[in-house]
Amino acid sequence: SHVQSIIPGYREKLELMLEELSSFPEGTRYTAPEGGLFIWCALPDGVDMTAFCQAAVEQKVAVVPGSAFMTHESDPTQCFRLNFSTPTDEAIVKGMQILGQVKRQF
Repeated sequence: SHVQSIIPGYREKLELMLEELSSFPEGTRYTAPEGGLFIWCALPDGVDMTAFCQAAVEQKVAVVPGSAFMTHESDPTQCFRLNFSTPTDEAIVKGMQILGQVKRQF
């Protein structure tokens, strides 16, 4: 019953993050999840994902690079994972705006 009671709040956070993602710079792809607490995103081919993640962290926004989920972390990937469960709505909006600005650098 607890899980059922928290689903609506997480759904609202998911929808907010997806709304923010829809205004990301061209070439950003993402999957709207059917469950879970994460959104899987991909940047255009050729973007240096390590540099992107480092630039985001410098702006105080943490993203998890897709390489963390690869069988071999050295395999190339253009993906990263976002978590919408923990941040407040205000933090989601601010963080997504910052990530959009960081993405424009690449």
